[in-house]
Amino acid sequence: MKKFIREKLREDLKYYHFDGDKLGINENDGDYGYHAGDLSYKSGLLSQNAFIKTLKSQLGTGYYFFGDLNDALELAGVKKSAASKLKKLEKTKIYKADFSKYKLLKPSNASEFYDNLVIPMVRALNQLEPDDLNDPEIIEGMADLADYYRSFGVNISDDEFINIVYGYLVDMENKSSQSDEVINTRILKSAGFEGVDLRNTEKDGIINGRAGVGSVLFDIKPGTVELVEL
Repeated sequence: MKKFIREKLREDLKYYHFDGDKLGINENDGDYGYHAGDLSYKSGLLSQNAFIKTLKSQLGTGYYFFGDLNDALELAGVKKSAASKLKKLEKTKIYKADFSKYKLLKPSNASEFYDNLVIPMVRALNQLEPDDLNDPEIIEGMADLADYYRSFGVNISDDEFINIVYGYLVDMENKSSQSDEVINTRILKSAGFEGVDLRNTEKDGIINGRAGVGSVLFDIKPGTVELVEL
């Protein structure tokens, strides 16, 4: 538990390169995040994967955004017309959210937070059962994790952290959950955060043709999201 293994996680998807400025779209001003596709359901729900132990969508259960509109456009999908040789957008919608309306965790180092804390924590919890929390060494490891979270400005006590982990392990064992949320969401919500902001970091955007981690809003507030006019 004390050794945090580096693990890089990227979605195995490929996209065309696209520059939204060529369509006269200039939406990057302001404190916004950009989402490609439907906003009627959350990503990262435990039930979506039938409570299978996975490393996907572990930044949080919620709605994912990029910091740059062009990355959202690229994720939406761009096709080249063989006849006109013009790039045409598919019908996927693009939404923008005003991040200034949310209390978001902004890690001082995005890679350290995600690669050295969140992912190794999930990998470790995937090996545990609720009764394992009776082991003093496991409890010591939980305290180390709570302390690591506190180093990023997450105000959470050891006891509260352990209680959250226990509830999560019970849900995973029973394959049923009232919150249906991944562990990082539960921890950050308990500390009053409404999402994680990784915009304009190495974890944001389209990286080498693949979608990066992005940023996540756990829940959408009324009046904070609008459709981008393309």
